[in-house]
Formats: sequence, C-alpha cells, structure tokens
Amino acid sequence: MQDLQTRSIQELEKLAAEHRDQSCRQRRRFIEILYYLRRSGRYRESKRYARADFRTYLFDRWMMRETAFERERRAYLLFPEATRRFGPGVVQKAITECGGTQKARAVIQEIEARHEKLKRGITRGQIEKIIQRNRVEQPGKLTTADLRAEVARLGRIIEQRDRTILSQRKLIAQQRARIERLTAALQAARRPAEAFAPLPGKAPAKERPVMAGI
Repeated sequence: MQDLQTRSIQELEKLAAEHRDQSCRQRRRFIEILYYLRRSGRYRESKRYARADFRTYLFDRWMMRETAFERERRAYLLFPEATRRFGPGVVQKAITECGGTQKARAVIQEIEARHEKLKRGITRGQIEKIIQRNRVEQPGKLTTADLRAEVARLGRIIEQRDRTILSQRKLIAQQRARIERLTAALQAARRPAEAFAPLPGKAPAKERPVMAGI
C-alpha cells in the first residue's frame, strides 16, 4: 500500500485498469476451461467425479452454481470486449432484461457506440437508461392461487378423460357380449339342420310310394 501513496491519481487509475483487464482475461480463461470440460466430458477423468454430472462437479469442485456459470459463459465468450470494458454484470443484465442473447447484441452495440462518442466515456446511469429503453417485459410469476387453479383445471381434464375411457370400456363390453349372444344363437340354429343332414358319401333315402288301396 505504501508504494501507492506516491503515485498520482492518473497513475493509480491506469494501474487499476490494467489489473482489471488482467483479471478479466484470467476470468475469461477460467470460464473457457470449464466450458471445455463440460463439452468434452473430461471432468469425469477426475476419479472423484467419474460418475457425477457437471452441475455437481461445478459446485463441489469450484463452488459455482450452474446458473452463474451460464451467465458468465454468455458474457465472457459471446461478448468478450464488452465484458472487459463494462464488466460482466452489464452484459448479463442486457441479456437477461432485453430478451436474450440476440436482442442483447444490438443493445450492447448501442452502449459501445455511445461510449465511443462521449469524450469521457459512458456512465453507468447512461448504460442503465439504454438497457431500460430496450427492456422486454418478462411474464409474471404464477402465484399460489394461480397454481391451485391450474392444478384444479388439469384435474378436471383428467377426470373427464377417465369418464370417457370408462364409458368406452363399458360400450366395448356390451358390444362383445352382444356378439357372443348372436354367435351362440347362430350355433344353436345350425344344430337341428345338422342333425337331419345326410352322412357324407351316403345318398338320401328315397320315399317309398304309397300303394293304392292299402
């Protein structure tokens, strides 16, 4: 700390900016390595995580949640220059509030253009105004009442479906019983005719003529 006391404000700001840029490059490299380990699956080469998923590996080994990793991955790998210049928080906020990566790209370009135009660079307040101007309304979260209503609606649909299935099963059973009754009646009707039918290979007996006078 003592070596800083003799430096001018310009020197101190320049030094801080250098360390910030260096830290940003190191952080980006860190995220790149983790992204490679996830894509390749090579994190499983570590015996401790041979059967673990990446989420478990990420939190257990690096104390980092997957959602935080995804935010930093999008910032550092998709917008490296903007992340270095304005910080990952600005980029992450643009992605989150402006409708995703594709729409955030135009917002970040607007921020960068504004920064280049201003002599002293863009301020955090001006960045916030640009983000809010391009903000996309997010769908509201469901309340407990909404969830209960949805559960009740789905329950009614399932109940109606079950009634329909039961009715169809009853109809099928009735049709099957009717077919069985008709089949039995047809078989019963055939039995008397079969009883008087001539045997195979034997001609039917001729009727003897009735003699007159007898």
